[in-house]
Amino acid sequence: EDRSRVEIFREHSNRKRESVWGPFLNLLNRQDGFIMNMTSRIIAKLACWSHELMEKTDLQFYLTWLKDQLQLSVRRLTHSHC
Repeated sequence: EDRSRVEIFREHSNRKRESVWGPFLNLLNRQDGFIMNMTSRIIAKLACWSHELMEKTDLQFYLTWLKDQLQLSVRRLTHSHC
C-alpha cells in the first residue's frame, strides 16, 4: 500500500477547510457493519501514516469506539458458547 495516499485526504480537507477526521468519525455511528469497519480502517491508516495528529477529543472518541466494538464481540462470543 502506498502510504502517501493519506495526504490526498489531508489536501482535500485543507481545501474544504474542515478536519480530515470529522467525516470519517461520523461514519462510525452508522448501523452498517461494513461501513463502520472500512471507516475504522481508514481512520487507523490516517492516524498512523499522516503527518497531521488527531485532536485529543477525536482520538478519545475513536479509541472508545474501538473498545466498545471489542466488548461487543466478546459478549457475542460469550453468549454463543453458553
